[in-house]
Parts: sequence; C-alpha cells; structure tokens
Amino acid sequence: TAAPELNQFFSFNPTNRFFEHYFNGAKYHGNQNKEWEAFDFARRKHPVATYNSTSYGKFQILGSNYASLGFKSAEDLFMYLNKSEDNHYTVFFRYLENFNMIEPLKVKDFKKVTAIYNGPGNVANYSKLLEDEYNRIKPKGETVLTPIIIPTKEVPVIIKEEVKQVTEE
Repeated sequence: TAAPELNQFFSFNPTNRFFEHYFNGAKYHGNQNKEWEAFDFARRKHPVATYNSTSYGKFQILGSNYASLGFKSAEDLFMYLNKSEDNHYTVFFRYLENFNMIEPLKVKDFKKVTAIYNGPGNVANYSKLLEDEYNRIKPKGETVLTPIIIPTKEVPVIIKEEVKQVTEE
C-alpha cells in the first residue's frame, strides 16, 4: 500500500471489503462522524495517501482520479468539492466525459458504464441495479423534454432540449 504505516489502524473484511471498514478495531463505514474521524486521523499521518485513496462527494469519485479531472492533487479535488454541491456535478460531468462514458450512457449500455465507473468487479450486479433504477425513474408513455448536456471544463451546459416520446421498451 501507499502508506503501510496506516495498516495497524485500518482493516476491512476481505469478503465484504466495500462495506465493512474498521478503524482501531471498530466498524466505521456508513457512520459519517466515524468516517470523518478516520479520515482526519489518516490525513494527519499520511495526507497524500489519504486524499488519493478516498472517494468523494455525491458520485464517490476516487481521489486518485484528480489529474484526469484537471486538478493538481487529490487534495485540490477534495477542496473544490467542499465548496459547493454544484461542484460535485461539475466534477461528475468531467468524469463522464474524460472516462468516455457519454456515448455508452446515450445508448444505455449499462454494463459498459458500470465497468468504466466501478471497475470490472461485479459488473453484472451493478449494471442490473443501474438499469433497474433507470427503468424505475424514466417516464413511460409520455412526451418529455430531454436536456442535451455538453460537459465543459467549468460547468455542464444545456445547449438545447429535445422532445421525444418515451415508451416501454
């Protein structure tokens, strides 16, 4: 790891590694106060490794993606996201654009989107969840306005609206 000196303080369940995180022997994943406590502790010990290995914001973008998103460091990404909720969307649109997810989203290639966004592990499960959520929220049998969004380096810009009929597929 990038900061082996932190291993004595942090651990995870290898069979449920995304949801069972431990700091000083106590589970902390899912409890914001405990997550901040662990983050602050790790940041004091090894700031670069901490900022790079933490996922941030509404869209849980990993800090190590900072350069691809136009930031000088993961800490700069962290600070930018802390300024406003709008910045979360700006970074997310940059992520979609810079990691080539716009076209797969347009054609509803949920497996490709999942593999790019979340990595190759568990694509079948996560793509099904994404597709199910899309099907749950999309309007059925009504005319809707669909914004055509062009991500830019600063903010997403809606350039026009397209009217289309949405039907059951």
